Amino acid sequence: MKKALQCIVLMLAITTHNNFACTFIITNNTDVEVLIVDPFNNQALKLDPTNTGEIDPSIHGWQYYVYSEKLDIYAPKKDTSHAFYRKYQLTEKYCTDDKTSLTLEDIIHFAEKPTDRFTVVTFSEPELKNHQH
Repeated sequence: MKKALQCIVLMLAITTHNNFACTFIITNNTDVEVLIVDPFNNQALKLDPTNTGEIDPSIHGWQYYVYSEKLDIYAPKKDTSHAFYRKYQLTEKYCTDDKTSLTLEDIIHFAEKPTDRFTVVTFSEPELKNHQH
């Protein structure tokens, strides 16, 4: 009976992890519009310069133990209108009980100086190659 109770408690802990929401309030303090994409939950946020938006990349249930909350930040491609490329990927290793306010400059800073909570990977703009037949 004791093992069955332990098993039930473990299963509940794995499937009902909802201790904290991982909501971000992000301000675009750059001079270009950006797209912020939550690839896991299939949601996106367009931020024009000086605008602020909210996005919640929370992962709930058992998947919380396998995946990290991630946001992809897309910047406009040079010399191409309305085309974007993934420039940064923000990974949050753990959540807090309050909403997290960040600016894009904060996120860019984590690429150079990661913290115990945030890391950022930077991507280069892909080169445009001529199409040949």
